[in-house]
Amino acid sequence: LQRSWRWSPDCLRLADDTARVARCKRLPPALEASLVQTAQALRAAAETAERATLGVVEQQCRDAKAALASIAARFPCSP
Repeated sequence: LQRSWRWSPDCLRLADDTARVARCKRLPPALEASLVQTAQALRAAAETAERATLGVVEQQCRDAKAALASIAARFPCSP
């Protein structure tokens, strides 16, 4: 059984971007924890998804990434 992770670039980007935003330490702790938990859960879902359901998981990753981008714009990292 092959893992579907390699076919899920949206979830990979979400995980990477969430980690980058969390490293800034600009978010309220509860919000940061929620974003990290969501990214980890979606990554796990992508790793175990069947081909038939991977599209749904990828859409959830795209939606979460859009929300992350909005939040990151409100709490930018200091240069």
